Amino acid sequence: LPLIITRSSIAAAADSQAKAESVPGGSLLLVPADDVAAAAAAHGREVRRRAILRSQEVALGADDPQTLVAAANLAHCLQTLARPEESERLLQRVLKDRIAKRGAVDVAARELMGDLALALMSQGRLQEAETMCQRMLQGWSAAAASSDSGSRAAHLAAEALAA
Repeated sequence: LPLIITRSSIAAAADSQAKAESVPGGSLLLVPADDVAAAAAAHGREVRRRAILRSQEVALGADDPQTLVAAANLAHCLQTLARPEESERLLQRVLKDRIAKRGAVDVAARELMGDLALALMSQGRLQEAETMCQRMLQGWSAAAASSDSGSRAAHLAAEALAA
């Protein structure tokens, strides 16, 4: 757990490999330097991905495949930043478009369903996550049935649904 320190004890923190960040109320939060660097890098990725998404929406339109890839990339970034609600909204948007254009058996649609299930689980919405996982498995099963060779993952999904 992070240690809350006062401004007067910040000199002691300077001797360690930690940095202090301001927090509401005027206190300082002592956190390891690696955590500060990682948080700054993650924030930078989010800012870049948001800028890319905005520029793609303006240049290509909200429903362009490249824009949807940018939205999915931002959703993944938000999920790693423990912001599953925002991630879910973006994933829902991308998945809806993907299924409308290519169907639920599309590989990317199935992957998005898995990502969306993780976002739902992160929010404690386990029933919805389970439903999404079932949809994903049904997509894998349908893909295996429509493919001559089928993939190992698709066959495993079909077996999981049968169980």
